Amino acid sequence: MLAAFRAAGLPVVHIHHHGTDPEDGCRPDNPLSRAMPEVAPLPGEPVVVKRGSSGFIGTGLEAMLH
Repeated sequence: MLAAFRAAGLPVVHIHHHGTDPEDGCRPDNPLSRAMPEVAPLPGEPVVVKRGSSGFIGTGLEAMLH
C-alpha cells in the first residue's frame, strides 16, 4: 500500500510512537522501535511523533490532514 501511494503521488504521513516511560519498548533510544527500512520515511515525508495512544492528540496531525 505504501509503494502504491508513493507511486501515485499521494500523501504519506508516518506516525511514530515515542514513549516516555522507561519500561516502554517504544522509546526513541530503543533500536527495536525504529521503522523497518521497507517502510521508513523518505525525505520530504512528514513524521508525526505521538506520545500517547492517539496520533491526533497533541500532534498537529488533524491540521496536517486538512
